[in-house]
Amino acid sequence: MKPDSELLLHQWGSWMRGGEISSGGVNILYRCQKDGAGASHCTVPGEPHMPASVEVVEKFCCQLKQHRRHVYRAVMHYFVGKESSEIAAKKLKITTDIFESRIHHAVTSLDEYLEY
Repeated sequence: MKPDSELLLHQWGSWMRGGEISSGGVNILYRCQKDGAGASHCTVPGEPHMPASVEVVEKFCCQLKQHRRHVYRAVMHYFVGKESSEIAAKKLKITTDIFESRIHHAVTSLDEYLEY
């Protein structure tokens, strides 16, 4: 069964915001806010590391950031910022249709990335 790319992007967005996702993981920014600067060290016990599904999406987004920066910015507004299409499009100074096509492009590109 193929994972739902949009759901994976939502989980990644939650991780990036510092919130917990279904597996109970928290990101490094949350750990630093909670435990101080030493929390970024990998030997700090007790905190779970990035879940594998979030890690795959993070690698995809890093590639997206390098090669399709305009799509990456839309993804950040929509999945991390949890902004509506209208608000995010206004911030990016594009139309809502273009914004939604960029989100669709990101989801379909993640589908292809996962198949590869």
